[in-house]
Amino acid sequence: MIYYECYNIYTPHIGGDKKGVNFMKKESFIVEGIKCQNCVNTIKKGLDETKGIISYEISLSDKRVEIEFDESKTNIKKLIKAIEKTGYKVNK
Repeated sequence: MIYYECYNIYTPHIGGDKKGVNFMKKESFIVEGIKCQNCVNTIKKGLDETKGIISYEISLSDKRVEIEFDESKTNIKKLIKAIEKTGYKVNK
């Protein structure tokens, strides 16, 4: 089971979108195995290498990763893959 919350955020045109609006989305995932700050730092490194992510927050106490991203550059599958590539499992 993947637990996530979704928020659609429209932002002013910065470039690239002919309609003048970029489509941003926010997702929240529960991630197994986050136990310490080193775990958080490992996931941060993986997310930093992922294109299309605008911002993210990782909660050690809730084992939750919340990601705001540009839907035209990445998607939920790629975000899950980026987290799981660091050695942690997103609940499915």
